[in-house]
Amino acid sequence: MNTGVSTVLNQIRVENVIKHKKVIHQTGLLFFSQIAALLIGILLKSIQTRGLGPEGYGLFAFFTSITAFTVLFFRFGLFSSVKVLLANNHDARKERELFGAGFVLAFLIGLLYSLLIFAISFFVDGLFEVEIGSILRVASPLCFILPFGFLINSLGVGSNRIGHTSTFTLLNKLFFLIPLGLAFYFYGLSVSHVIFLNLSAAILAVLVAGFMFNPSLSNQVATVGGVLRKNRQFGIHLYTGQVADQAALQFGGLLIAYFAGTTELGFYSLAVIMCMPIALLSKSLSQSLFKGFAERDKVPLRVFLVNGVWLIGSMVFLVLFSKLIISFLFGNEFLTTARFVFPLALAGVLNGIYQPANDFIAVKGRGKWMRSNSIRMMVVTVVAGLILIPAYGAMGAAWTSVLGMATFAASCFYYYAKSLKASSNRSEI
Repeated sequence: MNTGVSTVLNQIRVENVIKHKKVIHQTGLLFFSQIAALLIGILLKSIQTRGLGPEGYGLFAFFTSITAFTVLFFRFGLFSSVKVLLANNHDARKERELFGAGFVLAFLIGLLYSLLIFAISFFVDGLFEVEIGSILRVASPLCFILPFGFLINSLGVGSNRIGHTSTFTLLNKLFFLIPLGLAFYFYGLSVSHVIFLNLSAAILAVLVAGFMFNPSLSNQVATVGGVLRKNRQFGIHLYTGQVADQAALQFGGLLIAYFAGTTELGFYSLAVIMCMPIALLSKSLSQSLFKGFAERDKVPLRVFLVNGVWLIGSMVFLVLFSKLIISFLFGNEFLTTARFVFPLALAGVLNGIYQPANDFIAVKGRGKWMRSNSIRMMVVTVVAGLILIPAYGAMGAAWTSVLGMATFAASCFYYYAKSLKASSNRSEI
């Protein structure tokens, strides 16, 4: 009897070690691939800033701001619903069918999105006093690819195929970097060149991702129907919250362009990119654990400890060396960017600190809780942005991000504690 118990305990220990190694491997893979993609992205920005100058780069930053803002409305919660269905699925055939449903839905959503960009192109110049409308009209058919970025991430996280997500992220950057570098070296750059190369690279990366996931288009009526049912229960609640908080943050970029001009928006966007690594490990760790959270009653304490140490250390490093990094990568004419590093780094810490708790709530299907988190953040972000950005420009947007992230983090941990209490009450029964 004792021998049997010992054997079972040893087997459990071995399984736990294997799971921990897998989590570490996947977290490392996703994190370092994202860091590599970010480094490539910084190299891209270095080429863009040198090829376009502050004014031209500011106009390209405006393009990314307006697409990043509008595309948020074109998820409808469907990709998040697919992610949760994948996380709770253990059938290989069903998994491929869910992949197929995701690609079908993303294509249809992408077509709608292209129509929106085409419509926006007719009044954007007059509203923001820029000259980009003609470029948007020509580029609008290629913009159908932008919603696919949300899909690929959801498929990789939900199915625990982190390697696929990592590969997609890297290829997206590489497919952009190579032709951009060649164009810069041989011909010089224009805003239209950069936009078209960016969208073309995204299309190639999505095609490779489709090959990797190998989606099945069989049984799509039933599969898409299942996604829509899950969306009514979970996804649509999360979607309204995501639109509320993320659109509010992206809206800040448009306010900067309106009140302070696209050149200052360019400086601000570079600071945002510099601060992105702070929350990357947090997101990578949380995404690697996402499927495993479905079987847990809480997030392990060591996850929060490792996460916190990384966040504080990376913020201190970035703040200390920001001017040196900016001068080396983008040139002295972009040193204005350093003004925004501290508040955006602080916002990055707040963004990273809640990631494990947020994904734990998500995998449990708490869409209404997540919607409440996002609405609180939206209210704070919009009110603060409308007060601070007209008065202080990009610096006001940076501190608006801090207030928004702090609100979301506090709300997220409130609901995480509520989830732990509910789980404890069930176990006592």
